[in-house]
Amino acid sequence: MTQHQYTSRPLLTEDVLATIISMVPRGTLLNFRLVNRSLSALATKRAFRHICLFAAEEGTRFVDIARSEALRSCVREITCDTKLAEDDYTYHSNGDFAFPWRFMAALPFVRYFERLEVLNLNFNEYCGPENNDEDLLDGILIEESPDIRFRILDTIFHCLEGTWSAENQREVDEELDLSDDRDILDIEDDPEVAFYKDDHQGFAAPIHDPPSSVCLTISNLGDFDDPRLTKSDTFRRVIASQISELKILFTVQTDEASPESTIYRPEKYDLMKNLPHTWLMPSLAMNLTVLSLYCRDYWGWIPRMDFRCVNPGSGPGSGFPNLRVLALGNYVFTHEWQVDWIASLGLQNGRGGLEELYLDDSPILYKARMVQPMNSGESEVTNLVTGEVISISDELYPLPEVVMGGTYNPEIIYFPLRWDYVLGRWRDLMKGLRVFRMGHGAWWQHYCFDRAIESDEWIQSSDRRDFISYDCPAFRWYNCPVVDQESDEYYEGCELFREGEGLQLAREYQCQYIEYDIGTGPTQWQELRDRYQYTYYPYYPKLNPELDPTGTLMKDEDEALGSLLEITDQRRKMNLTI
Repeated sequence: MTQHQYTSRPLLTEDVLATIISMVPRGTLLNFRLVNRSLSALATKRAFRHICLFAAEEGTRFVDIARSEALRSCVREITCDTKLAEDDYTYHSNGDFAFPWRFMAALPFVRYFERLEVLNLNFNEYCGPENNDEDLLDGILIEESPDIRFRILDTIFHCLEGTWSAENQREVDEELDLSDDRDILDIEDDPEVAFYKDDHQGFAAPIHDPPSSVCLTISNLGDFDDPRLTKSDTFRRVIASQISELKILFTVQTDEASPESTIYRPEKYDLMKNLPHTWLMPSLAMNLTVLSLYCRDYWGWIPRMDFRCVNPGSGPGSGFPNLRVLALGNYVFTHEWQVDWIASLGLQNGRGGLEELYLDDSPILYKARMVQPMNSGESEVTNLVTGEVISISDELYPLPEVVMGGTYNPEIIYFPLRWDYVLGRWRDLMKGLRVFRMGHGAWWQHYCFDRAIESDEWIQSSDRRDFISYDCPAFRWYNCPVVDQESDEYYEGCELFREGEGLQLAREYQCQYIEYDIGTGPTQWQELRDRYQYTYYPYYPKLNPELDPTGTLMKDEDEALGSLLEITDQRRKMNLTI
């Protein structure tokens, strides 16, 4: 064998190279593109799998990738982040908000990516009304008004459907007050963004079918229902036929001077009441396989979210018949129907029902002090698709009109639901459940390894772990590996945690109970954390009986939770061996 013949033989197969490439930072991937043709193809495919469009940047790289047929065919995931750079601007401080019109102009290029599988949309956490004096909550301007949020969402949904056009966009923009005097579709004097004008007037996207199955994730969706979006035909068609996975984190309107007064804002009650007919409409519920719903405040009881109204009915096709994964954050359990509703999910998914269940800071409400009267009796719910009518119990739910009515006559109510019953029932009924986690996720700003960074100045050495700031990533990362933050491998940038960290499973975050008192502030919710006193020599947790008001904590954790985790672990191991 000659030296030429020897050196021309591949030392590693393409599959092995692809595996290696999947484990290196993006900066290294870009260097790999310069080695040879075969390695360049593999590295390019991986390096441009996830790209970002940041309002804090120019957006030219995003547009360049969209216009390159070779590069855009590699893209499977897009993150669109509306927030301006934190170093240059502070939200909710009455600063001079620079309207991100370059971001708005680049956003329609989302329609170029025909192989898109995941679309992440990140808003700022502050939301509120938009009309003049109502723009101010506690005297502070809300920068991302409903108009801005609607404009972005409307553009995204038209791009997903493949129906976006410059003419329609112009009509929408003319009807909105976007806090800027520029017409973003007619930029005449700025050479840096001339390509935007060229695209809107003469450069058409290639004709292709829109993506048929998309995972849509939205961070900080406002806690109000915008009928301009949710009643539009485009929204309803995309939700019904193209979204297979849905992950939403709702943000809430805040009043910093009087945070407890947020319960008197009617928008959040309307949102939860309408949710089964908008974001969770029956046509979506029939096809959805993954659902993650988080809210920055506790929800489910007040504001009430009745999942029985989602694709209601008594047959196997009701609810979410094909659901495989459910994650709930800050969701409050109060009634037995919630337990049975979760147990009924996924009856047609071919895997024996729901496979994975994640509860992130989702406690049981055992005691409430609430103004009277409360809801009682039953109501009827109609499935608008099948016409089936079912009756549901309304007992012991707050009435929004009473809460906001101004009468203060609170009474104490006790709820009998306990975790030992809930977990035991799921153990007996949910035969397909293979993963169950109950704990605490990354609710606040967090830093994690990410490959999606596209700015050269953000790309670090190939031997270092790259970090990017995430705002409340828990609703996306619930199923990531469980992290021991004391371990060396976590701080050394172990590849296992490159996509994020899952729920913390410490005992203080499991089998939680909570109480509600309408007369307290700054929040009416009274959490019962730190129920253990820790002794370190030897180390063991000792229950503080004063912080176990139900008297069932040991039974909840040692018997019910332990039994459920044992059986799900056995099922998971059996599934891996098949």
